[in-house]
Amino acid sequence: MATPSNFSSTDELDFRRDVDPNSIYELVSLLGEGSYGAVYSGRSRDPSRPQQDVAIKIIPDADDDLTSLWREIRFLQVLRSPFVVSFIESLLYDNELWLVMELCDGGSLFDLKEAVPSFTEPELQSIIAFSVIGLAHLHAQRSIHRDVKTGNILLTKDGRAKLGDFGISAQLTDTIMKRRTVIGSPYWMAPEVIQETSYDGKADVWSLGITLMELCEGNPPHFNVHPMRAIFIISSRAAPTLKEPEKWSPELVDFLSCCLVKNCEQRSTASDLLKHPWLRKTVKEIGSQGKGMPVLRDLIMNNWDEIERIRCVRFNLNPPDESPEHDDHHDLSQSNSLNNSMHHPSSENDSRMAGMNAAAQALAAHHAHHEDGYSIASSEKSQYDD
Repeated sequence: MATPSNFSSTDELDFRRDVDPNSIYELVSLLGEGSYGAVYSGRSRDPSRPQQDVAIKIIPDADDDLTSLWREIRFLQVLRSPFVVSFIESLLYDNELWLVMELCDGGSLFDLKEAVPSFTEPELQSIIAFSVIGLAHLHAQRSIHRDVKTGNILLTKDGRAKLGDFGISAQLTDTIMKRRTVIGSPYWMAPEVIQETSYDGKADVWSLGITLMELCEGNPPHFNVHPMRAIFIISSRAAPTLKEPEKWSPELVDFLSCCLVKNCEQRSTASDLLKHPWLRKTVKEIGSQGKGMPVLRDLIMNNWDEIERIRCVRFNLNPPDESPEHDDHHDLSQSNSLNNSMHHPSSENDSRMAGMNAAAQALAAHHAHHEDGYSIASSEKSQYDD
């Protein structure tokens, strides 16, 4: 499989450059805006093309960073799976890059978490099973996600869940099988990512375990402390456990214990988790093609009005019944965490964002003191926001 590291010149980049994207796609509605551009729902203008709704990430001044952008696109092109958000095409025109992606019409798992008071175990099993299958596929492609959390798991209205936001995924080559960069969202970070140690796909397994704890308890562990302090708690203290394990089955508690092992050498892999007693029946039911799960479909659709209301508040959008542009077929349902920082649209959110930035700077400074080449990405990104 070709990897982005095989290409070093922008002359080799294969963006489509011969046509104005506006002649191919109609932008239907703004889904959100991030530091790297805006995301829209869209549809094809060409009747000969598949008439599917799409999500379009528009990046201005793209010529300034084509090589790194192309690495992300190349990664998306080779990663084909029913369990990850699909890449459709990229168009470069007048210094503006359009990334066209699958539109997941059920919103993000974070949106769903905010809309429902709690989850049942069958609901959790469906969500986590889809995610583990996606991670197992990703790791089999010698890649890691590095930012698994509720905001980066996208849903469809027919009851499927897909991994999104591969803007900070790392392609692993045969010669460099582990990465040594600090990147991701602090509360979900694996200890080995925070520390000066190499890591692999098992870091995603830790993040998935934290995500499951978030779904069980409402927030990830240590969410009540400053992000900078949380980073050092994660690296120095024992692995977190559920506050009320008796509320859950022994199988779920054991599944979590397999994910949240401080020593990554002893932690389960995503492939191991597919066979875990808590998950294997659901994994089998979903199958290799990603069959939609009725329990997840019903959960999404029964709470859809509340999901949209929450999203409209977060992104300062008109509620669907107040928007003159609204079309039920093109709901504002894709954008997950473009601007919601640590998922709290409030003054508390601003404080946490400041804390996240400070934590990032502290980590970057710490690692720069020891070795060149370390970096940390912005901690909150959406499916399409780089």
